[in-house]
Amino acid sequence: MKASELFERYRSAFGTVPPAAQAYVCHYCLGPQDPNFAQCAGCHRLFHRVHQLSEHHWESVPGELRNSIVPMTAALNPSPWYAYLLQYKRGYLDAYGPIMAVLAHTYLGQHEAQVAGLLGGEPTCVTVVPSKRGFGYAEQPLVRALSRAPSLARQLTQTLEFIPGASVGRHQYNPAAFRRAGAALKTRRVLLLEDAWVTGATATSTAGALLREGAAAVAILSLARVVDAGYWSDANHPYRKAMAAPYDPDNWPRQDKQPD
Repeated sequence: MKASELFERYRSAFGTVPPAAQAYVCHYCLGPQDPNFAQCAGCHRLFHRVHQLSEHHWESVPGELRNSIVPMTAALNPSPWYAYLLQYKRGYLDAYGPIMAVLAHTYLGQHEAQVAGLLGGEPTCVTVVPSKRGFGYAEQPLVRALSRAPSLARQLTQTLEFIPGASVGRHQYNPAAFRRAGAALKTRRVLLLEDAWVTGATATSTAGALLREGAAAVAILSLARVVDAGYWSDANHPYRKAMAAPYDPDNWPRQDKQPD
């Protein structure tokens, strides 16, 4: 089956990411904004809390990462798309890996100019968020899935690894949990791919480690921004309704400069 045919087969399952300019959209991760904050609750905790790493060392998310996060789709939990993501993560790569590959291939092919805009030029390195579950780079589900797309397989490279015994909490920014393992990063413009953004702690910590190792810029693109259906008491919430719009791979939700 051709990539275009496979994409069309599953296109109806993908949720649409609403534009960042909408008042109900989180400035950072483009998930649903919490009514109590100017962001979603997760990004409020992640981006607006300074985390103590030691008695005299404090670190917070670099400002350049705050406008560099773009989900390709929205995944409502529960929904068929969310179920596909779960099954892929559980190892059913033959069945669900091709969906991940064709989504990334299609979306990135449509948005080369926009990605270059986030990075200040075309990406010179494409990598994935390292596994915290003990997978070696080549065995990571996302690497194995994306390697099915020749356009991505040629570009993917290892850059970091998760340090055994380290931890990244659910709302914690901790780039120290990752160390260099692979390509040199000095002055590289890095496209960092993630499968599912829930709180974003691991992806953002990885991006911070890439910057620490010398990357000139990092853009984080996740295949899906996961949204829990229990977030709303009203199914007619504007974000929930926007997610249900027909999926269009031409949609690039970051149309304007977001607040720092």
